[in-house]
Amino acid sequence: MVVLVTGAAGRIGSAMVARLRELGIERRCVDLAQPRTPPQEPWLVRDLGDSASAGELREFCRPVTHAIHLASRVTNAKDLEETYSSQFRIEVLGSQKLLRALPSSTRHVSYASSMTVYGAPEYLPVGEDHPLRPACVYALCKVAVERELAAFSRERGIPAAALRISSVYGPGAPDRRAIGAMIERALSGRPIEVFGDGTVRRDYIYVEDVCRAALSVAVAALDGPVNVGTGRGTSASELAEVISRLAGSAASPVLVPRELDEQASASMIFDIRRLSRAAHFAPQVSLEEGLSRIIAGLRGSHCGTEAIR
Repeated sequence: MVVLVTGAAGRIGSAMVARLRELGIERRCVDLAQPRTPPQEPWLVRDLGDSASAGELREFCRPVTHAIHLASRVTNAKDLEETYSSQFRIEVLGSQKLLRALPSSTRHVSYASSMTVYGAPEYLPVGEDHPLRPACVYALCKVAVERELAAFSRERGIPAAALRISSVYGPGAPDRRAIGAMIERALSGRPIEVFGDGTVRRDYIYVEDVCRAALSVAVAALDGPVNVGTGRGTSASELAEVISRLAGSAASPVLVPRELDEQASASMIFDIRRLSRAAHFAPQVSLEEGLSRIIAGLRGSHCGTEAIR
């Protein structure tokens, strides 16, 4: 088993590479950036959307048996011109080039899609058969790659899974959204701000559990869309209370009225029965344990924040 990890320097990617090392699984890594420390595995610094590197990418992928495609760029932009053009090149064209570079020895492909492909859900929990209603550039590109992935699977007879990942949190680059912002305020003694009425519920999954899920899907050779989450929802107010308590903050969370778009104002909880039954997966890190790890790490380093994808 030789696993290709794209986006290997990112939040999920770096955790995935670490997990593969722990398991003693051979891996190959692709990212736009060099790793922070000298890599212990072959590492290709390339832009997947660059046509000039197609031959080099194909050669690099020659030993690969499983691909976990995480390379992406997270954006909340709503415009459909400049943002779409750059996002399309990174997400869609890059994925097309990667799929063409994979060898005949490939036994499975996993692609990191997103909960955003569902838009504002019609019902909860959301199953894989829920209608797709992408409402932003990021989600539109995710849907486009899912279709490319399905076509690739049909044409080459290789099972390929679109991992529709819920709200991921854990160690990563500094970010001031959601969990990262809440923890930063709590540790500085300021009250946590909860936007809206605090009732929106999200399915938070720790990054290590995302990696376990992706590997379980690869081993089980699942095909098609697979929800990756915990199946449990936590409201923004509940999240703020837990973070305040774990951080030892004396300041109570405060509601901050703010107009939210349709998707941001909608709860999202996943039905993970396919992941549980077909891949025999169950999340191992509770929300409280995951948040405790992040807070402990920040107290130890005195720098940066943790983030939610």
